Amino acid sequence: MRWLILVSLLPLHFCVIGQSPGFIKSYDMELPGMVFTNLMLHEDTLIATGIGITEPPQSVQAVIFAKLDTNGNLLMHKVITDSLNGNFTPGKYPRGFLKTSDGSGYVLLSHVFERKNGVAIKIDNEGNTLWTREYEDEESRQDAYRSIVETDNGFLIAGSKQDLDYSLNLFTMKTDKQGQKVWENLYGDENNRWDSFEKIIVENENEFIISSSTGDEIGVPWQEWQNTVKIFAIDSLGNEKWSWESAPSLEELWIKGLQKTDDGHWAYATARGEFEVDGYQKRQARFVIRDSSFDIVEERLLDDLDIGYYNYLLNLIPVSSGGWLGVGGNFEWVADPVGAEAHVYGWTVRIDETGDTLWTRNDLAFPDTLPHASLQFLHSAVELPSGSLIAAGYYMPDGPGPNLGILVKVDRNGCMEVIDCHPVSTEESVAGQGPLVTVYPNPAQSTITIETANPLLSENQWLLYDQLGNLVHVEILRPGLSLYELNLPATIADGMYYWHFHSTGPLNNGGKLLILR
Repeated sequence: MRWLILVSLLPLHFCVIGQSPGFIKSYDMELPGMVFTNLMLHEDTLIATGIGITEPPQSVQAVIFAKLDTNGNLLMHKVITDSLNGNFTPGKYPRGFLKTSDGSGYVLLSHVFERKNGVAIKIDNEGNTLWTREYEDEESRQDAYRSIVETDNGFLIAGSKQDLDYSLNLFTMKTDKQGQKVWENLYGDENNRWDSFEKIIVENENEFIISSSTGDEIGVPWQEWQNTVKIFAIDSLGNEKWSWESAPSLEELWIKGLQKTDDGHWAYATARGEFEVDGYQKRQARFVIRDSSFDIVEERLLDDLDIGYYNYLLNLIPVSSGGWLGVGGNFEWVADPVGAEAHVYGWTVRIDETGDTLWTRNDLAFPDTLPHASLQFLHSAVELPSGSLIAAGYYMPDGPGPNLGILVKVDRNGCMEVIDCHPVSTEESVAGQGPLVTVYPNPAQSTITIETANPLLSENQWLLYDQLGNLVHVEILRPGLSLYELNLPATIADGMYYWHFHSTGPLNNGGKLLILR
């Protein structure tokens, strides 16, 4: 079964919304459809890999290797197919790709669906295949090769294997520089849990830290489902050195983008879940920092617990000025639907070292997709020397149409436009950083009330932004009052907006405002 099911070819190779310093672009690489799976920066060039569908009559899933400039212009791309016409599937978003330390090229992971085997492919700097290694395992129903890192004498590959009894366990495999297997170890085959691999962190040549999660196996009623987060370390031979695992619950469904901080703490993205009475699981994005003993020192819920299943971050990348950029997908209802009532937006969240949100934004490469909703996810990101950020992911229509790779570029403040753009935060309030502000009614029509917990001591601003971070309205709030009734200009269209209360310090109170006239 192919996970890219595409019925039409987008007539343009890319479309653009927004100008310098930022953009949103989509790509089809002249194929019936494709998605980006990994993104890295080499000097001033973006290196992207993905999976695409080749043209009929021999239509198969192939690996895509592409180079782009930092304005999103495609410089070149190569299509790599299986020699036996099998269907390649991707390595883990965004872990299954690396540039070799000797500069000779890249190694990427994939999987041949029909033969159920993991694959490593070495390509040169122009995308030409140097070697392909396929790893057979007769005791596994399906192998998922998820992440690869380079060691001093080869590569360490990790992922999951499905046993003949359908249980899912973690594995690590060491290869030499030519991709030949040296050893392989299996983990979790005694825990009666469904084990899912996430990331490898190279601590040193004799310690590799692995993040993973576990869930209940097939057959357990959904009312009893509970997940755990697990972090453990192995030595250079794959032997487990130490391990920590959270208590089973629905508070941490998985772990994404594990980062070890300079003070020895552990930061990662996760999601909490709740079930409806019919078994439908709602999800809420969550950010966690644990200390060296794995006790929680900071935690933040990053969005509402909407009905949407797709509310989570898929990755964290460290940012040079401190903290992280989180990327993922964010479910939101469409304020004034013409066709689709909801979308999953490509989501970027700038998080500081304590877990507070500095800014957040939702983006759609195709905002008015009709008649179906669209799902747009971001999972890989890089920081440019300028501080600008570029995230990669994919667009998937909830209905007929092709999947497409997408890139989103913003500046360090989360803006696509320099003029009248300010960071957008969804934090309702931040303790100790200014008066608590509430805005009602919500949804609003033509008037709103802004209420502060105490009378203002100085002049302040109330700012309203659209979903691209553009400033659309400013109100000056005079000192001495705590209640302000405002008229919304008729020029503000119906839709979802973000507001911020701007005191004498930084932007510190904010929220969402739905306008429906």
